[in-house]
Amino acid sequence: MCVTIAEAVACVRAGQQDGISDIISYTAPNIWLAVSLLCSEQIGGTMTEIYHRAFACGSALHSPSDLRMWLCGIAYPILLSKPDVPLLRNGRTDSELFFRMLAALPREERTAVLLLCAEGCTAAQSAQILNISEIEVKRAMRRARVALADQAKRERAFASDTVNTAWILDHMKDLREQQAQQTELFETVIRCVRSGEAFSEQTESPAKADTRNYFQKLFRTRRFR
Repeated sequence: MCVTIAEAVACVRAGQQDGISDIISYTAPNIWLAVSLLCSEQIGGTMTEIYHRAFACGSALHSPSDLRMWLCGIAYPILLSKPDVPLLRNGRTDSELFFRMLAALPREERTAVLLLCAEGCTAAQSAQILNISEIEVKRAMRRARVALADQAKRERAFASDTVNTAWILDHMKDLREQQAQQTELFETVIRCVRSGEAFSEQTESPAKADTRNYFQKLFRTRRFR
């Protein structure tokens, strides 16, 4: 296992498998969130498809600073080519409510929120990924903020009545941290990508090492710099 994200990127660029687990571990919560909000059918299979295609283009990943654009540039065209079926979640926590509010947005607005607030892309980067104009991205984000504010007022479930970018970022952070708990799914995706096999919901895990909480620890320690 690589010690830093730079080492993982160097391994992937060189076509070595050593960096695959680390890159997936680092990015999987964001990819899970995008898949679940844009096309939730066969989440594990779609994640595996994205990473298979990404690592086949590993030579295009030049440095850690390129990681976000490299992966999003592969993931989002795949996601937006699939049926628009957001995941249904029925929990009663603020995070679950926020997820349902996002899922209720039109797909264009959902995509803008994911790229700008979950991935941390700029409007220009998002426009490049989506092959649209920068002003279209900004307008979609503006519409999303208005719609989320209206929904938050109707629900009256949040401590703050102010729905701005900072509010969205805070809730996105909570969602990403929750997705780090999808350990079994992510481990299966890693195994499929490393072996080249297709993802199956019935794929049995091999004898498990004590990897429980690995992804939670990854995000708490923020070991990739």
